[in-house]
Amino acid sequence: GVRVLGDEMHIFRREQRSGHSGSAYFVGKMVSVLPRMVLMALHFSAIFVFLMMPRASFGVLFIMCLLLSYNVYGLAAVVSCIASRANAALIAAILAMAFGSLCGYSPTLNRVGPVLRLFYASWGVEAFYSSEVCEWQALYDIEYSRRKFGFVLN
Repeated sequence: GVRVLGDEMHIFRREQRSGHSGSAYFVGKMVSVLPRMVLMALHFSAIFVFLMMPRASFGVLFIMCLLLSYNVYGLAAVVSCIASRANAALIAAILAMAFGSLCGYSPTLNRVGPVLRLFYASWGVEAFYSSEVCEWQALYDIEYSRRKFGFVLN
């Protein structure tokens, strides 16, 4: 994701100085990496389904992985615009791991409140948690776990 815009900042600035829209350039670059993100999400989802045999369908897992990878790519692209070329990959990796750790498991959404809703990982974990836990309603007290973590199910 860092290479989406980081290596082309001089082209981006030149286009912007000539009167073209910077946001259109950013959106265009993000759309151009969609095939790569689709393959990455497909690869991860296929291996995950093969190894873990989750209750959720493959399509649901694929969409969740695709949306999470889109968020991480966007974060890395923004970091590549702000940070130096030498440090952008490291900063993007650190931020992705930090945002990923603020997913709502610990600290839970109940303890911290709506602040964790700002991070993409809390939405991704909530979607995955909901897709898995709701399948076990007959065996598992999902209302207790919903209250404990603060997730909204379904």
